[in-house]
Amino acid sequence: MDDKAQLLELYEATGDPDAFTRAKPLYEQALAGPEASDPNVRLGYGYLLECHGATRCARRPSSTSARSSWTPTPTSRATS
Repeated sequence: MDDKAQLLELYEATGDPDAFTRAKPLYEQALAGPEASDPNVRLGYGYLLECHGATRCARRPSSTSARSSWTPTPTSRATS
């Protein structure tokens, strides 16, 4: 197993941002070179990005909790 695949596995398992930061350029270099036509490299890169999106969403505060703390204020309309 090569370095980028090991880093992908590590990132998938732990969500370690350093693993993502190290894996992403390795996949980008592979896609810019002779491995560009390798479907496993393409799938690995896509999966790395998918894991990154899922990790970011999981770490983001829930939008429902943010909404529940917001209290709307009535607006007054000027009548003519």
